[in-house]
Amino acid sequence: MHNNQDLLLFRLFVLFASTMLLAHGSPVDYLKETPRGTIKTIETNDGALVDCVDIYKQPAFEHPSLKNHVLQMKPNNAPIIHPNDAMLSKISQPWSCPQGSVPIRRLVKTSVPFVKGNWRMTQSASVNNGHQYSIIKYFDQKGEIKGQHATINVWQPSLSSNSGDFSLTQIWLAAYHGSNLETIEVGWQVYPGRLGDDKPTLFVYSTTDGYKTGCYDLNPACKGYVQISNQYSPGTLAFQPSVYSGKQDEVVLQVEKDKKTGNWWLHVNGIGIGYWPSTIFKALSQGASRLDWGGEIYDSSGSGGFHTLTQMGSGHFADEGYRKASYVRNLTYLDKSFKTVSLSEGDLKPNAPALNCYNYSFQAGADYRLWFYYGGPGCK
Repeated sequence: MHNNQDLLLFRLFVLFASTMLLAHGSPVDYLKETPRGTIKTIETNDGALVDCVDIYKQPAFEHPSLKNHVLQMKPNNAPIIHPNDAMLSKISQPWSCPQGSVPIRRLVKTSVPFVKGNWRMTQSASVNNGHQYSIIKYFDQKGEIKGQHATINVWQPSLSSNSGDFSLTQIWLAAYHGSNLETIEVGWQVYPGRLGDDKPTLFVYSTTDGYKTGCYDLNPACKGYVQISNQYSPGTLAFQPSVYSGKQDEVVLQVEKDKKTGNWWLHVNGIGIGYWPSTIFKALSQGASRLDWGGEIYDSSGSGGFHTLTQMGSGHFADEGYRKASYVRNLTYLDKSFKTVSLSEGDLKPNAPALNCYNYSFQAGADYRLWFYYGGPGCK
């Protein structure tokens, strides 16, 4: 009996210690194995390990449909930059990989599985499997959407569990092939259990089978997203967070279908950094039928997100407004003719199952356009 109690206490201590290490930026244990095609490994100023992988040997090219894929080095479409995008978070890094290679961040060694949302359009708050949302949705039944755009401000939300929880803000493009959901997802995320620190960092995610499979960034297990930039990549690009009642830092995200190749290109602050080949999708190979914008948290405690203090966005409720609450603005999409369409409140359907934890509001911004505020402190 005493031996079992001692073992239980030891395991609890190890779990607590690992959580504290992640929370306070102490050294973390990264995976030792380098991806196939690694030509150089960089240790950043923050202690992260980044492998520079031959651009033609990155994980995407292990996808069965990409065996004869022709690499597209730059997009054919020009990115959309709105004239009111004046508060952009400056993206810069003191390092880059050699030309002809792409940066892939080494993941943390952990026994905790990495998770992502498995939300459905009809999902209620009581069956969300630990995920909570505060989002807005736009539907196009014909599935002819060719791109999505948003300007979002960046925050550094705190988490109840630094080993298992995450908090993010993102844009979703989705389409159904029969009953099968396909998504492309882009945003910033705080997820120490995956990356080893609590910085808001660019991430991408996609699934072609309704979240039965799918994965983040350029994880060697992922096959689909093609990285082009040798400097800025999902998992390595961290953003400066906004300050409560102070300076607001924003990032412009755009995913757009290339007019010539059909690939879905990712632009960050107007820079094309990579793409999803259209051939890995069925429904999304033509266009998207649903767009989402907003926040998501994952509660690893098992309470379903109803008894957690994991913050979403700024950690403050939406009605606090500018400089205090998190927001998404420049809510636009590209129609079948690649024309930019601005959305109004009446076009959008909100979804926030736990309003006492994370809520939302629509407000008119200083630019006289629609702004979507969202988020909250969680609840106990």
